[in-house]
Amino acid sequence: MEHLISVIVPVYNVEKFLPSCIDSILSQTYKKLEILLVDDGSTDACPAICDAYAAKDDRVRVMHKRNSGVSETRNMGLDLARGDYLCFVDADDTIDEGYVENLYQMLREKDADVALCGWHEFFPESGQPFPAVFLDPEETQVWNREQTLKALLYQIPIDCAFWAKLYKRELFEGIRMTPGRVYEDMEAGFQVFERVNLACYNPYKGYRYLLRDNGIIRGDFSERKMDQINFVEEMKERLLPGYPVLEPAIWSRFFRANCHIYLQIPDGPEYGKYRRRIEENIVESRWKVLRDPHARKGTRIAALCTYLGFPFFRSIRGLKKLGKR
Repeated sequence: MEHLISVIVPVYNVEKFLPSCIDSILSQTYKKLEILLVDDGSTDACPAICDAYAAKDDRVRVMHKRNSGVSETRNMGLDLARGDYLCFVDADDTIDEGYVENLYQMLREKDADVALCGWHEFFPESGQPFPAVFLDPEETQVWNREQTLKALLYQIPIDCAFWAKLYKRELFEGIRMTPGRVYEDMEAGFQVFERVNLACYNPYKGYRYLLRDNGIIRGDFSERKMDQINFVEEMKERLLPGYPVLEPAIWSRFFRANCHIYLQIPDGPEYGKYRRRIEENIVESRWKVLRDPHARKGTRIAALCTYLGFPFFRSIRGLKKLGKR
């Protein structure tokens, strides 16, 4: 028996990319879908685009709301979803035509709570055709809760973003994103994965993630980005007592998040309080990272560089790219 799968798409001022996104969802080989387009008060053509698709396909449901941010937009999608399973697609991304079916079959065959896959990153101006992608069932791995959390904390081979995953609906019961908070998927994602008993992962790159420099995550530093520091400080305090076996991985994620934000902060004195707070966190965690043989190579190199002084640490070109290794 096929189950209804809800695809939640938060929409805000992406008229250039939205049709491709919706077309890729409507083209899925798995047909029993409801597609929830939640328009967050877009001021471009997105509202009209959403309504036009809803008029053409009764699987598409559109909700228009006052602009309040992606957290409340995703929350509305969760509140309205009727599916037995949930997946999220960002409105400027696309998915392979077999994406939903592959994740659904993985999850059902392994009796897992969540199915995860890889993704393909691209820039909008690249003009490169997408490579053909195929799922090899022999590559599917099954993880228990600690193994899943370990993979999320080291960010190998998965991350806590909501996309590139198919969830059982009940994982989100009582969990919603904090309104107005940046990195909302990181905060709620860890809460969700603390409920997972079994997860299945396949490196199949069925999700296509658009890299845009004007997004909040990749854009210039603002005080809002300190939300990630708030979250990892809370995460560390919550996870360390309950998962002592994951202590090295927890410190690694804590260190990486602090470095990620730190390297975006400008040098001006008005940002000094943010730099000082993060420097204290880095000093607290860097030796733990250096001693961890499972930490990423780039993470350990970054930890070593901090001992040469924070001005030197900030001056190293390409350190962000190195940290991904």
